[in-house]
Amino acid sequence: MRRSAPADWGVHVGRDGFRDVRSKDDDHEDAFVDWNEKACEHDQGYLVQRFLGIEEELNVLHARLARTRLPMIRAFVHAEKLGAMREVIVSPQETRKFASEIERLARLHVPERVDEALLRLFEARLRELLTDARAVGKPICVTLDDV
Repeated sequence: MRRSAPADWGVHVGRDGFRDVRSKDDDHEDAFVDWNEKACEHDQGYLVQRFLGIEEELNVLHARLARTRLPMIRAFVHAEKLGAMREVIVSPQETRKFASEIERLARLHVPERVDEALLRLFEARLRELLTDARAVGKPICVTLDDV
């Protein structure tokens, strides 16, 4: 935190994993929006934010994962490929399914050394994300490009 919010705002981390304000005072809510953008080094106040790869990497992964049965993991690379969104949220309830997909990804191998190395790096980044998600018990924002 670069600076704390006034106590009467009732700033907290909500169930969705984002900072929120409990105060119903409109002036507090407006001031909170301004404060939240600059309150800490975390983009938009995300409690945890992870970088998964740049567009070129994700394009390679998209091609390699297109026919796999890893829907959560494919969502990360597919969203970037389509330009549909720049982030994906993983909720605490999804961590068990996510862990299972990471284990299946670990058993997936490709013949090209460069692509295999990229796949293993992506797997390592996903494992870090899973560890974070379990540690904080809140939704985690996954950044899909280097902003």
